[in-house]
Amino acid sequence: MDKFLGKWHVLLGSNLASRCHSLTIRQGGLEGSAGYTVEVEKQLYSLHSAGLLHKLHYEAEMTQNSQSPASLLLRLPAHVYGDVVFDVVGTDYTTWAALYSCSSTLFGHLHAGLVLGRAAQLDLSSLMLARDSLEGLGIDLGT
Repeated sequence: MDKFLGKWHVLLGSNLASRCHSLTIRQGGLEGSAGYTVEVEKQLYSLHSAGLLHKLHYEAEMTQNSQSPASLLLRLPAHVYGDVVFDVVGTDYTTWAALYSCSSTLFGHLHAGLVLGRAAQLDLSSLMLARDSLEGLGIDLGT
């Protein structure tokens, strides 16, 4: 998990309603608990298109599943779907990562995929590796 710490830019994703989206993962949970903290910063598309600049900043607690180290549980504040479990389906730790989530909802399931990069842009070969990791699971990133 130590290799996954630090800042990641959200470059592509299904079900995204934001831009300039980044995650910073650090050791130590909220209020000194065990685990990890994820600091989320993003700008909302819907407000930007209306001429308003609105940046959202919050922290969430993240724990790693001891039975499945690639599975991460995020406890997001006031999240509609409750806790979110993300599986790291591909990464080289230094350049890119692909995350997949399937959450139960009132009407079925919400499938989501994210492509993360250590930099704000990825080279084409890294981007294709990340996209292929998600598309193999049936996640369409729509780009």
